[in-house]
Amino acid sequence: MNTRIAMMLAVSLAATACQTTKAPDPINETAVGAELPPMEQGEEPTVGYAGIVQRPDGTQGRYEVVDVDDKTITWRNSEGCEWSQSREYARPFAPAVEWRNCGGSSGTTTIEGRSGDPEWPLMVGKRWQYRATGYTGSGWDAGQECEVVGMARITTVSGTHDTYKVVCTSKWAKYTRYFSPALDVMVRYQRERLAGGATDDESELVRIEKPTGS
Repeated sequence: MNTRIAMMLAVSLAATACQTTKAPDPINETAVGAELPPMEQGEEPTVGYAGIVQRPDGTQGRYEVVDVDDKTITWRNSEGCEWSQSREYARPFAPAVEWRNCGGSSGTTTIEGRSGDPEWPLMVGKRWQYRATGYTGSGWDAGQECEVVGMARITTVSGTHDTYKVVCTSKWAKYTRYFSPALDVMVRYQRERLAGGATDDESELVRIEKPTGS
């Protein structure tokens, strides 16, 4: 099983339950040691696949695949929030299509289409967009625009990594993700609210747990 999946689950808007809103932490980025190879998308996860992540306050969270059907992959975190990702659109960038019990919120998203470059393989300069409408009692614009903005060397709880930095923005938030081709995994994630500039979801990969027999 491709280890990149372990951090893909931490990227949905549904994964914000019990997070503390605070000013965004600066990330110490330096130049990578050498130009990175293009990074391909990994295999889909199976039920029982999980990732352990650490938050800035030192607490850890668990994100596990609880269901896979013809159309969606469903995750559950350690706070009881569940969210589903479409199998039609590239994880982890497309908006979640449904979320339940996530910080007091439940809702759905209809993804109406995408345009621009293909998301995978990751290469600097790629850009793509999703057209989407969210529903939480009424409809709202859930579209996002994404770009591979560069390469960056960062240090996390799991070590120092040369990464692709991918930034996605909606009308409401900015999502920053760092992917390590060497480890075949996303090693850091941050979501920042555009209103007020506060970070309300932030995590780094600690370890991966695979289903028995995988």
